[in-house]
Amino acid sequence: MMASTSSTRRVAAIIALLAAAGIVVGLALLVIRNALAVVIAIAALAVAGYAGWLAVTRRGLTRTVAAAAAAGALIGGIAALVASGATDELIVIAISFGVFAAAAPFALRHGDQERHTARQGSPRRDKKILIVNLHPVLNSGIVDQYIQVAVFFCDPFIKFFPSF
Repeated sequence: MMASTSSTRRVAAIIALLAAAGIVVGLALLVIRNALAVVIAIAALAVAGYAGWLAVTRRGLTRTVAAAAAAGALIGGIAALVASGATDELIVIAISFGVFAAAAPFALRHGDQERHTARQGSPRRDKKILIVNLHPVLNSGIVDQYIQVAVFFCDPFIKFFPSF
C-alpha cells in the first residue's frame, strides 16, 4: 500500500528538522573542541570576503592579486580546521547539510491535488484589473506606459475606465 503524499511530506519534514539539528550540534562541537581553529577560519573568511569584493570591483593586476588572496584565505581557513583535527565535525556538518538540502524541498513541495483543492474555495484570477480614476483622455499616456511595462513582464490585465 502506498503512503499518502502528506505523510511522506511529514516524514521528509521530520528528516529535514533532524538534519538541521545535526548541523547545529556539529557546529557546537566544532566551536567547543576547536575554538582557535574556528576563530582562524572566520578571520580567513572575512579576508576572503574583502579580497573577493576587491576582485569584483577592481580591474587589472589588483583584480588578479585580490582573487588569488581570496582563494588563499579560503584554503588557509580550511587548512586551519583540518590541521586542528576538526574533520569529524566537518563531516557531520557536511552530511547533515546534504540531508537537509535533499529533504527540505520535498517537505515543502505542494502536490497537485492539494493545489487543486486549495483553489476550489476561491477562484484564481488570471487577469488583473487596471482601474483608471481620472479622465481617460488625460490619463491615457500613463495607462499606455503601464501597458507597455505589463506586456514586457507578461502581466495580463484588463483596462477599465469607470464612468462618473
